[in-house]
Amino acid sequence: MLSHRQPTNHPNAGSAFVPDGIAGPTLIDALTRIQANFHYGHGGGGAAQGYARPGRFAQRLVQHINAQSPTPVNGIATQENSTIDMVALLFDFILEDSYIPGSMRALIGRLQIPVLKVAMLDKAFFSSKNHPARLLVNEFAKAAMHWNDDREINGLYQHMELLINRLTREFNDDMGVFAHALQEFRNYIQQERYYYKVVEERTVQSCESEDRKQSARQRIISVFREKLDHVKCPKILRSILLGPWRSYLFQVLLNKDDDAWRQAVSVIDLALWSVSPKQSPSEQKQMISAIPELLAKLRKGLLASGQSPEQIKQWFQELQKCHMTILKQHGDQSHETVNESTKDATAVDDPHIEEIIIETPIQDTIQQVPPDDQFIQQARTAEVGTWFGFIHDEDEKSVERAKLSWKSRVNENYIFVNRKGVKVMDKTVYGLAAELRRGSAFVLEELPLLDRAMDAIMTGLQQETVTS
Repeated sequence: MLSHRQPTNHPNAGSAFVPDGIAGPTLIDALTRIQANFHYGHGGGGAAQGYARPGRFAQRLVQHINAQSPTPVNGIATQENSTIDMVALLFDFILEDSYIPGSMRALIGRLQIPVLKVAMLDKAFFSSKNHPARLLVNEFAKAAMHWNDDREINGLYQHMELLINRLTREFNDDMGVFAHALQEFRNYIQQERYYYKVVEERTVQSCESEDRKQSARQRIISVFREKLDHVKCPKILRSILLGPWRSYLFQVLLNKDDDAWRQAVSVIDLALWSVSPKQSPSEQKQMISAIPELLAKLRKGLLASGQSPEQIKQWFQELQKCHMTILKQHGDQSHETVNESTKDATAVDDPHIEEIIIETPIQDTIQQVPPDDQFIQQARTAEVGTWFGFIHDEDEKSVERAKLSWKSRVNENYIFVNRKGVKVMDKTVYGLAAELRRGSAFVLEELPLLDRAMDAIMTGLQQETVTS
């Protein structure tokens, strides 16, 4: 990032700084004239004319000053050297920061001369993280980091452009204009977040609702696997349990009624027991006593699931035939010796249960997954609220910025929204890990822009010192 940056003793900088050059109020006045008259291209495209690499920026300033002043100057006073170079380095960092869209970088870059004036007038700009001008640049950058190039009317870009244009027109030496712009921008962002939060909450509620449904489906499938797999069950009972009774179980789970759930599952056990062979007269007597309770509970659940009384009556008539068959059997007869006239009612070769299990969403989670690595761990531990950049082309020019808004507790699906709270993509934890691994996804650091810039500049200067 800093390999191209050059210290102020570079030959390109030699003629810009002179002992008797302009400084202090004279330089501030000259900068104010440049600031007021500098032309920025349409939509910020020409803003790149306003900044240059360290060492060359001072020369550009002298050229602008001489172009607008009747009295040419030899250069800028040497004592202004470090301030000008430091501001140039800061804005050089902004110009290259991949976290921020290019049009936003150019827009924020228009503040280079106003910020240079601030740094010359108030030396606390570099040392105080709470300086109004510094906070404003950071707030602009933070908002821009989450922005995709939508340019909606009265949107973020237009509001930032309005404030930046006002600063370039009105700022002379009163720091209060930055504090006022900062408060105005924060109010705008707060109002935006209020409206967009409502949209995002609706998105999350929809996802959570679907997650509960998915969890309910998987829990029901687990119950049926346990109760019905490899169990001889009459077709009519199997049809009732896997059809309307499953719907009733689903309804109970969504209502979060634990007692009703336990009772509904116990009905499955009782129903299966009622159609199993009875080995003794006492078991048959127990069955006769249990059937009214079974039918009453079945009727209650089936009605709750929306079944008609006529359909329920028809099912019960078929189920009664199965019960009568069981009662007619001798106590020492096994279920396999049921006579041919009742074999259809107790058929074993019914593939229906297998088909249902195979087609259920639970199978989606039964798959080979790659072994955990640092990228899977990074994806799995990513917190809700983390912003990511997703690169959509090989040239890395199209970057979509999205926030991790919701994580499924059922299947590790992630939902991402844009800054307006609208869902823009969903990914599995393994899909996100794959993109992190190949570099087409990256985390957007939330550290304030100028803090990142200062850290990068200090690191770069230290490295230059070591290698020189």
